[in-house]
Amino acid sequence: MPRQPVSESYEASSKTLRIDLPSDVDEQYTMTFRTKITDGDFLAANTTKRFCNTAVLYGDEMSAPITCTAEKEVTGSVLLKKGEVKKDSAGVNYLEWAVTVNRNKAQMNKPVIVDKLSVDPKLELDPSSVRLYEAEVQTDGSVRQGTEVPVTRDNITYDLTDNTFKFHFLQQIDRAYLLVFRTDFGDDAKNKEVVNQVYYEGSEADQENSGTRLRIAGSIAGGSSIPKGNIAVKKYADDKSTVLKDAVFAVYNDYVTYTMQPTDMNGESSLEQIRTGSYNIKEITALEGYVLDSTERAAAVSKNSTFTYEAYNSLIKGKLDLTVLDDGRHPKPVEGVKVEIYDKEGNLIAEIVTDSSGKIMTDDLKYEDYYYKVVEVPPGYGIPGGTFPFRIETDGQVIIKEVTIQRHTSDMAAGQTDGTPGAMRPGGDGAKIGDDAEPALYVLLLVGALACMTLTWRRRVEKV
Repeated sequence: MPRQPVSESYEASSKTLRIDLPSDVDEQYTMTFRTKITDGDFLAANTTKRFCNTAVLYGDEMSAPITCTAEKEVTGSVLLKKGEVKKDSAGVNYLEWAVTVNRNKAQMNKPVIVDKLSVDPKLELDPSSVRLYEAEVQTDGSVRQGTEVPVTRDNITYDLTDNTFKFHFLQQIDRAYLLVFRTDFGDDAKNKEVVNQVYYEGSEADQENSGTRLRIAGSIAGGSSIPKGNIAVKKYADDKSTVLKDAVFAVYNDYVTYTMQPTDMNGESSLEQIRTGSYNIKEITALEGYVLDSTERAAAVSKNSTFTYEAYNSLIKGKLDLTVLDDGRHPKPVEGVKVEIYDKEGNLIAEIVTDSSGKIMTDDLKYEDYYYKVVEVPPGYGIPGGTFPFRIETDGQVIIKEVTIQRHTSDMAAGQTDGTPGAMRPGGDGAKIGDDAEPALYVLLLVGALACMTLTWRRRVEKV
């Protein structure tokens, strides 16, 4: 007799799997199925959690349902780090580290892997050794190295001040990776235990970590003979005597970027004990008020020597281009207007008089807040009240402004001395008063014409 069919259905809202057996069951049935872990907090953490699943057997001839619950403890892994001592082709011993990243295949937004390398004994990253591979997670949880992923210096930063190596994923990830790199050590590491932790900094699982303890045998010699040198920076203003603090430089090659400490009160900063070779150096932050010099310069680091770089910054400078116009229907430039310019503390910086085109152009003004005001005008004009602010904030900037001054009519001018303010209305950066004689004349002519037309019409009506 053929076996009767078995059917199954799944209700997503209640997460219930239903399996309907034949009406007559006279043999053993085994149901096998897979479930997917969707707990985001668990997937994005180094933690262990117990998961439970309950099955219930119902039957028409059963006096009561039979319930069975199974439990499974699962260990999640965002980071897993392992290390071992190896020897390179030159016979130098080193530690190779392998960090499994995101074995749970959680979605992570540009994660950063932070490895605080041991300082006692001292471990030193070899930036050229950093490799990244896609990781293939096996059914038993083990990880196999897959295809290599290209790595650039944008992925790697190494802070020598606290011996911290950071690997930056430059995009969102949703799969597992294997990060492999080499650290060198000196003879001071013999018979010592290296305790090393790696952290994940990201939006989903901040500060999750995995630690590794590794003892270096006394018979293993370290690679303390690796040639190293230094880079020193001295920062000046372009007068070549004023030292500048708070300038920050980046030093980099094809494998790594070092960010130097800001220059101190003496304009100095140094990067010590980096591997010999060819680097580039450029300024990434300038002292406020100075032009950033982002020119890339070569820096050759030799064994037991210091490459010294003297760098210069120029002040940010700009100009004020101001035009003074009258308030006529067709504004005209006004010559002979005296303008004073002040810094933000109220110190007088310059006094300038407009030329025949109604313009003034200041000399270079350094990075700062300023204001100007009109203090003298030719006969027949009023002085606009108030002050007018402007700011120089980029090098070569030209601030273009206009100010309108009032022109008195002959009636209004009577009884007023030169430069006396009158009634004002807004206009540009200044103020206006009254109207031109020309618009007034047009209005009078129009009124007169209307009066004549009205009178003529009335006479025609009377004749009729």
